[in-house]
Amino acid sequence: MEDYENEMELFAVSNHSKQYDYLKDQTLELVKKFNLNNKQLAKLLNLSVSEIGNLMNDSDIITNEKSEEIDNKLTMLNFGFENFDVKERVKLILNDLLTDYMLTTEKLSKIIYVEEKDLIDFRKKTLLDREIELKICVNIIFLHFILHK
Repeated sequence: MEDYENEMELFAVSNHSKQYDYLKDQTLELVKKFNLNNKQLAKLLNLSVSEIGNLMNDSDIITNEKSEEIDNKLTMLNFGFENFDVKERVKLILNDLLTDYMLTTEKLSKIIYVEEKDLIDFRKKTLLDREIELKICVNIIFLHFILHK
């Protein structure tokens, strides 16, 4: 039984080490890709400058929760904005707002100051005037930001 416990501890340490190395590699890639300094990087990853230094020098243990948060941010910053349809992303947020807050298109259109028909057409992928689409996109994203702050 003791051997099993030692193996499990070794696995946990090894697994944590691999995750730590991955985070470090992804952080270095982000720094190189966008020429970020430590203050900018710390702000983007919601870490202190000293925590960034610890991450780069393998000298601090990061909780699993914090590790997941950093991993999600690094993934989005490194790869998440490439090759995605902007309107599709806004439609996903729009649908989430409708579902999560139990809103109708009528109520949501009033909140974001657009005509309900335009909001419905936007959801149906009907071509709209560019200004109307821009207004819908910006207001949906801003509303989502406000509600999730």
